[in-house]
Amino acid sequence: MPTLLLIRHAHRLDFIQPEWFETAAYPYDPPLSALGWQQALELAPKLLHLPIERIFTSPYLRTLQTAYPIAAGINRVRQGLGLKLCIENGLREWLHRDWSPTLPETLPLAEKMLQVSLIDLDYTGIFEPQYPETLAMVNIRSQQVAEKIVEFSNQCMVIVAHKHTLSGMLTALLPANSKIPEFLPAMALVLTSGDRSMGSWQITEIL
Repeated sequence: MPTLLLIRHAHRLDFIQPEWFETAAYPYDPPLSALGWQQALELAPKLLHLPIERIFTSPYLRTLQTAYPIAAGINRVRQGLGLKLCIENGLREWLHRDWSPTLPETLPLAEKMLQVSLIDLDYTGIFEPQYPETLAMVNIRSQQVAEKIVEFSNQCMVIVAHKHTLSGMLTALLPANSKIPEFLPAMALVLTSGDRSMGSWQITEIL
């Protein structure tokens, strides 16, 4: 039975150090705070019993850092499985004009590799979003990415992304008129389906 584990990135540094933004080389790509790292490290062991087959993240450092302990922990438990992080631009945060004057720049890949070593360099991606976006556009993007990701496997996959992209995925996958839960940092939800049809998925909390 296919399973999607949806995780919002953990606590970000600029939430507690807003001055970081003023001097950062990539101000729209903050790392996790110390609390965020604690959240990520506490979450990972709770997921190691799941048959996770692939991990997708947005290109932002905070999602990669949230996902890294999960991949590293699974590789340890499974004795060097080689699970890596697939960077998917379609999982970017809502590209809102009021939040950034241009498409937000993220760390170059070489610098990401120094921060988070387990990046799948062979993954080519599904979707390239356009800047700027309306809320309707980010919801459509999230739906298209969700539909493609569920085609990858019948097993368990992890998506680490942002509030609006994850909410858009839930809207796409859940039956019409479902109540969409509010994501909290490092909150995990499982969507399970007996088949691949959209609208047959249901939420199961595992934490």
